[in-house]
Amino acid sequence: MSKQIQAAVKVALTGVILTASAGMAVAGTVDSSMRTFNGGGTSIGAMGDSLVATGQTTSAHSYTDNAQLNYSAWGHAGRWFNFEVTSNVDTQIKVTADNTANWSPAFTVYSTAGVWGGGTATFTEVGITGNTPHNFNATGNIGDNGTLWMQQGAAGNNPAFSNAVATLGYANSGASHAAATTNWGEQVNSGVHAMAGELTFSSGMTGSIGAGTAELTFADLNTGWYTVYVGGADATKLNSPFSVRVSAVPVPAAAYLFGSGLIGLFAARRKALKTA
Repeated sequence: MSKQIQAAVKVALTGVILTASAGMAVAGTVDSSMRTFNGGGTSIGAMGDSLVATGQTTSAHSYTDNAQLNYSAWGHAGRWFNFEVTSNVDTQIKVTADNTANWSPAFTVYSTAGVWGGGTATFTEVGITGNTPHNFNATGNIGDNGTLWMQQGAAGNNPAFSNAVATLGYANSGASHAAATTNWGEQVNSGVHAMAGELTFSSGMTGSIGAGTAELTFADLNTGWYTVYVGGADATKLNSPFSVRVSAVPVPAAAYLFGSGLIGLFAARRKALKTA
C-alpha cells in the first residue's frame, strides 16, 4: 500500500472515530470544538463592548499546512466561536498568540442564520484525503466544495446545525498553498482576504497580520449571528496558547480616507467633464 493511500485511510478512520464520539444528536459536527468567551458573554452592540476568550489551544496546523490533509482545514482540531451583533457596529476580530514566535494564527469569519450549531456530517462530500467536517475548506465561500456541510439549505443538512450563510473574510499569518495542492481545490493565501459576503453584511473590511497575530475589522457590521473558525497555519511552529477578542471599535481611519478619496476622485472627474 502506497504512503498516499495509507495517509488517506488514516485520515478517514480518524474522521469516523471523531464522528462517533460526537454523539448521535449532532453526529459528525464540530460542536465538540466550540468554545465560549470568558464570562459566557455572546453579544456586542455598542462602542467599547468586547468578548474575550483567553488560554485557548489548538494544533500548529489546524487551519492549513497539514500535509496529511492536503493543507486544508482540520475542523475538529480548530476552535469555533459564536457571537451576536445586536446593533450595527464596527467590529474587530483579533487572534493573538501568547508566545508570538511559537504559533501562526489564522481565522475565517462566517455569517450564520442564528447560533452556529456545528454543521451536519455530509459523508457524500468526500475530498482527496477525507470527508467533511473532519477536513473542510476554510478559505472558500459558502457553497464551494468543502463547505456544504455547514451551508444553510444544502441538501441533506439538518438546519438546526448547518446554518452558515456566507463567508465574510479570512486572515492568515501562516503558510500559503495553491489550489492544485489542496483537498477541496481551494486557494489558501497568506494575508487578509475579503470574501463574497463581506459587502452584504458590512460596508467594508480592513485587517492585518503579524508575528503571532491576525486581525480583521468589519465596518458597520450588520446585526445578527456570526461564527469564527480559528487554527494554526504553520506546521513548522511550536504551539502557544492564544486569545480571541471580538470588539466594537472605531473603524480604521484608512477605510474612511479610502472612501473619501474615491468621492473626491469622482467629484473631480465630474467637474472636468462639465468644463470640457
